[in-house]
Amino acid sequence: MAPSMNCGGRFSLLAGIIYRASGVTRSTGKLTKAGPEPSSFRVSYQGGGKREQRRIDFANGTVSDVFILPPRKKKNPRRSVPVTKEQLEDVLDPLTAAFLSVRSDDAQTLRVCHQTLPVFDGKQRFDLVLTPKRVEHVDKNAPALFYGPVAVCQVKFVPIGGYRPDHPGIKFMAQTDDIEVWLVPLPESTLYVTYRIVVPTPLGQGSATLTELEF
Repeated sequence: MAPSMNCGGRFSLLAGIIYRASGVTRSTGKLTKAGPEPSSFRVSYQGGGKREQRRIDFANGTVSDVFILPPRKKKNPRRSVPVTKEQLEDVLDPLTAAFLSVRSDDAQTLRVCHQTLPVFDGKQRFDLVLTPKRVEHVDKNAPALFYGPVAVCQVKFVPIGGYRPDHPGIKFMAQTDDIEVWLVPLPESTLYVTYRIVVPTPLGQGSATLTELEF
């Protein structure tokens, strides 16, 4: 029987000088030989004048149900790239995507950065292509369970479905090479967890930092 996975966290987000957002997220599932397999994902957040609750349920790695409150507006099919049924198979939710199987226990090699993550956030289907960038060290503000060197990966955002090709935000994210993620090893585990995400925006640099982690 595969071990169960139950993780949650609180996050804070500062996007340039425009807004600050915060929220709570939780994911449940199991750990298989192939890696994490989510069963449910929950997130609630508020900021920038918006508030939302989102839930994604999975069955054997495939999205089975999506619930968003307030309900999302229907997109014009002539302007948006649809999300197909096939694209929702063998995908990860955003939180589970933060947990990666480690190919080496030596963070200096940055091997954990050689990953392509298929992600569905309830609205959009996209790939996150990771490549090695540099090595940092855990700072004093990190949760106590984190230790050792930090593998910093460059992240390439590749939109797959559920987006408008002419959307300026999508264009910007797909073209930039300045997205990075900080991956920290968990003690007594073969997993890394995302400690920090840095995302450039047209109005300044945005960052999300993990402030709490539960198992």
